[in-house]
Amino acid sequence: MCFAATTIPLKAQQPIVFTNSLTSISLTNQLDVYIDENNSVSAKQIFKVYKNNEFNKKLNNLGLYSRATVWVHAQIENKTNDQLFLALSPGTINNVSAFTVKNNVIIDSIAIGSLSSAENEQAFVGKTAFVVPPGKYEYFIRVKSNTYLPFTVVLHNKKTFFRKKHIRNIINGILFGALVLSFLYNLLLFFSIRDTAYLYFSIFIFLGAIIISYNFGIINHFSSYRILSKYITSIYVFFLIATALFVISFLELKDTLPYKNFKIFIALFIIICITDLLSFHLLANFSLFILGGIFHLYIFIVVVQEERDGKPPSRLFAVPWALTILAYLILGANKLFFQTPLVISFDFIVYSAYVNMILLSLAIGNRINIYSKKQEKAREKELAALRERDSIISIQKIKLEKIVQERNKELIDKNRVLSVQQKAIETQTDEMGLKNQEIDHLNKQLQLKNTQIETQNKSLEKNKQELETIVTQRTKALELAKEKAIVADTLKTSFLNNLSREIKTPMSAITGYAGLLVNKTTPITQRNEYLHIIIQNVHTLLSLIDDIVTLSRIQADIIKLKFQEFDLVAFIKLVADEFIENLDEPKSKNIKIISQIPDNIKELTINFDYNKLWLLYRHLVENSIKYTKKGHIEIGFKLENDKQNSLQKTKSVHQTTKKIVFFVKDTGIGISDKDIDKFIIKKNTDINKYQFRQEGIGLAIVTGLADLFNAKIEVENINGTAFYIKTNIKTINQQHE
Repeated sequence: MCFAATTIPLKAQQPIVFTNSLTSISLTNQLDVYIDENNSVSAKQIFKVYKNNEFNKKLNNLGLYSRATVWVHAQIENKTNDQLFLALSPGTINNVSAFTVKNNVIIDSIAIGSLSSAENEQAFVGKTAFVVPPGKYEYFIRVKSNTYLPFTVVLHNKKTFFRKKHIRNIINGILFGALVLSFLYNLLLFFSIRDTAYLYFSIFIFLGAIIISYNFGIINHFSSYRILSKYITSIYVFFLIATALFVISFLELKDTLPYKNFKIFIALFIIICITDLLSFHLLANFSLFILGGIFHLYIFIVVVQEERDGKPPSRLFAVPWALTILAYLILGANKLFFQTPLVISFDFIVYSAYVNMILLSLAIGNRINIYSKKQEKAREKELAALRERDSIISIQKIKLEKIVQERNKELIDKNRVLSVQQKAIETQTDEMGLKNQEIDHLNKQLQLKNTQIETQNKSLEKNKQELETIVTQRTKALELAKEKAIVADTLKTSFLNNLSREIKTPMSAITGYAGLLVNKTTPITQRNEYLHIIIQNVHTLLSLIDDIVTLSRIQADIIKLKFQEFDLVAFIKLVADEFIENLDEPKSKNIKIISQIPDNIKELTINFDYNKLWLLYRHLVENSIKYTKKGHIEIGFKLENDKQNSLQKTKSVHQTTKKIVFFVKDTGIGISDKDIDKFIIKKNTDINKYQFRQEGIGLAIVTGLADLFNAKIEVENINGTAFYIKTNIKTINQQHE
């Protein structure tokens, strides 16, 4: 990846010069280091940090574990004509990125590891080594590790680098091949003799091979390398769990105190694995290092104790665990005293793991001899048991023959006695046969009587059921008549109350102004005005009577829908035009009636009750005119979930059912949220009818019609009042524009 456009001013620094006379140079104590505690510095920002002289630490200042990102600066002048190789170790470093600077410009970047995203990963050689070409370059190396943080940096020439790599590959190939053979051999032994110790040891070798391959970089080019690198601690956990199961099976520790302790270790290992999977990698790795040392020390103690108790685990089995404890001590000393000259190669620890696995393979191989000796002893015991069994059988045979002879004599005597008893039993059986015949005759007589009784019982049960049915039917008829009487009485009371309340206002106006007309001194102009008011109240009274009759029909459930086909678009426009013509009163002069039709609908023919829909709109619009002093009233409809494209002209002639929302919106005084429920007239559940309150009869009729339409009423109170009536209606055709 190239950053040619980024120019970096770098401070002067003495370069590390590599000539043909050199084979390798250790740069560990020469490089400047910056520790990014917050992991927030990017590749471009690091140059500003370097310019501010914040690269003021050395590699020996690094701690054992850290979540921080370490930046290393190196200025290298390659005076040879060949490539050099900058190698970082140990192999547990799992995230390295290198940025190359030439003439204060970033010219390349390469990266490898679980968190990297660079494209030029092929520039890495091995696991953590990259190429240094001839010439003078500056490098910024970013290092972050999920395991141990301390590392060393060594610069090799090509010959030395590949010679060491070649030797290492030969040694690794031989040792890795030995592990593969051991894995296959023990797996075959398991399938042969079904001893779980060989199965667990095969798993132990398999996981160990993965870990060793990871540390030496053998599998870093596989696609799963990044995941393995990120969760390498979890692989270590499974390796130690396999170790515990192998030791338990090999030493046959089940149902013992060490077995319980091993289960505790396994539980702790699982907790560490969960910690690692939750991305607390450093905490998990440090905890595993401490617990792993204690775990291997405990294995060594258990093996020594088993040897003292006379059990045959093989002394060779104790040697690998002693070497493992020694390796832990060396690794711990190396990490704790990293700032001292004591720097033990991490490769030594890995090769010691190879040796331990080979020694364990020899120890478990000796288990076959132990298994064979156990088989021979078992066969000898089995032969001795067979001889003893034959001897016992011969003795018991003689005893049985004597007992059989004695038993035969006893049986002959008993047979004689039984023959006499059998004759007596036969005589008694004949007598019982005669008595059974008498009992059968009596049973037949009883059965006849029982049949007669059952017939009489069925007849009585049938009469009882008929009587109960008659009583139930008459009871239901009485209850139904009672309910109808209650409903009729309630309807009558409700109708009279509504009639007296609603008629009172226009009648009062008619009576009052009629009295004024009697006065002869009243001028002609005022008389005409009074007559006009009386006529208006008469029309109001007539309309009110029609509304009361309509509400009464709704309450009595005698109003029915009369379906007919009509154009809903033309209907809405007709409703709007009629109310526009009726806005003659002074209080209505500032009100505009607007029809709202969806833009993409030119014609919509529906099958619905024309008059009932007209009545619904009339009451909603009259209610809006009543509470709107100025502004406008919108009358219209809309289709819910209509997916027709408004830019294309289509015509559908087939019949379908659509959800249509009829609405009337105004800019009047509105309805407060607490009064919305009062204006939406609810169904009276006690008498199953509709009632209206003092606010007016119109909304009661709207509620009744909405229920008749199977519609849902919704009210919004935003800059006025909006009534929405939602229902499903059959449409005959629909034309879009």
